[in-house]
Amino acid sequence: MESLLLVGTGRMARAYVQVLGAQKRQVLAVGRSEEGAQKFREETGIEATPGGIAAWRKKGVPAPTHAIVAIDDEEAPRAAEDLMEMGCRNILLEKPGSLTQSGLVDIQKTATKSNAYVFIGYNRRFLASTQKAKEIIAEDGGALSVYFEFNERLTQPERIASMQIPKRTVENWFIANSTHVVDLSLFLSDELETLTGFSASGPLWAPQSHPTLYAGAGTTKKGAIISYYANWEIDGPWLVEIGTAKRTLILNPLEKLAVEHSGAREEVSYDTTLDTTYRPGLYREVESFLDAQENLKTLDEQVGHFAWYEKMLGHRV
Repeated sequence: MESLLLVGTGRMARAYVQVLGAQKRQVLAVGRSEEGAQKFREETGIEATPGGIAAWRKKGVPAPTHAIVAIDDEEAPRAAEDLMEMGCRNILLEKPGSLTQSGLVDIQKTATKSNAYVFIGYNRRFLASTQKAKEIIAEDGGALSVYFEFNERLTQPERIASMQIPKRTVENWFIANSTHVVDLSLFLSDELETLTGFSASGPLWAPQSHPTLYAGAGTTKKGAIISYYANWEIDGPWLVEIGTAKRTLILNPLEKLAVEHSGAREEVSYDTTLDTTYRPGLYREVESFLDAQENLKTLDEQVGHFAWYEKMLGHRV
């Protein structure tokens, strides 16, 4: 019989609860602190065991068949390994799964030993706009060109403070957040074959080590040309443009899809109810994880993609 454990009681965990409730799923929850567990109970009506997975295991209950891990990036790998060691065989880790490739490899080794399935939660894959775009791209015979931007506004000190982001996550913000756009671009096109990337630290972050300026290009395994740009020093969008043999598909913002053909641009119509009612993409992502397990990013894929992430971060100028 299916059972689900939600690890975490923060903002993202509450977004999962809203979706799980709508899908009539029974859920158990664990949190780190008593204060966080109490606030979670008050806001969701769901009991949460404080003390993390270790405290939950002491209750002597059977291992869950499925688990969703929605906690800080630094704590997520250990939680995933603990879940597998206790017998859980299906795990959805909030992106990026780990801030380092070595952290993901450790999870991968445990998953192999445990015969477990681990997925990385990139919810933009499940936007209605993404699903429609993927359908059109397939009808047109695939992507010929890909362009994307992952501009960020984290350079604004007041924004960092308001989001209460852990310091190490801020220091790895490209991995922690910008890979949403990278993953979406590859999901709509194909796996990379080659990539050359350049990066630099702009004045707002200097002399910090994390780049804020990016540019690069490469090719996919099916021969499409791919290029990207980002400037975190100024305001800018997240966007993805896919060129096919028939048209250009434009996701800007990512939740909206337009197509351009012969100089004319028009919005594409599709049902956006789930993305406006719940956190965009999350309803379909959870549905896929608990049922079909389609379109989800696997742990193995994320481990492989880290090589491309490192290229995008490298070649400092």
